[in-house]
Amino acid sequence: MVFGLGVPLLTAAGIPERNARSFLAMNAKHHGDTAVVEALNRCAAEQAVEPISWIQRVLGPIKPGPAKGSKHAGFSAKNYTEGVTEDGFLT
Repeated sequence: MVFGLGVPLLTAAGIPERNARSFLAMNAKHHGDTAVVEALNRCAAEQAVEPISWIQRVLGPIKPGPAKGSKHAGFSAKNYTEGVTEDGFLT
């Protein structure tokens, strides 16, 4: 549904298909398919002139960082000096 609705809507506004698909996939990943489909339906109904910025405003920002459960989740929270003495040896 996301691509079936979104790609024609975005390409009709002059956005290249590759960029449209990338934009839709990124938003579906972060906001969920249902939210993106609802935003696309509203965007089409309101005939938004700039659909990308309209959809971004409706869905809200995408927070940067690794996706929940990725292999890098919590990387910055680890203490890598744990178990190392002041002189650099392992305890």
